[in-house]
Amino acid sequence: DLKQLGIFLDVPKGLVVDKVEDKAAEAGLRAGDTIQSFDNKPVVTFADLQYLWGKLDRDATQVRIGVLRQGKSKKLLMNLPAEWWYIDTGHRYWTVEPM
Repeated sequence: DLKQLGIFLDVPKGLVVDKVEDKAAEAGLRAGDTIQSFDNKPVVTFADLQYLWGKLDRDATQVRIGVLRQGKSKKLLMNLPAEWWYIDTGHRYWTVEPM
């Protein structure tokens, strides 16, 4: 889940960043940026980003994210939190409402 990095997307707008926190903010990502690449590979859709997120080496400590900001391309280096790949799915067992 990209939210673990502090990346919140405005999904109806594609790869436009809606809000940033934590590691994303530390790396210089800003609301309004459009994600263009992840781990030095181009992304066009949210599915591309999810796929590359899932393929990222579990031992990785950093990831490079390319963004378009005010018409200019920028490369950002983001530090990954410990166990960035872990997703707690316990809520699925305690509710009949999917999250």
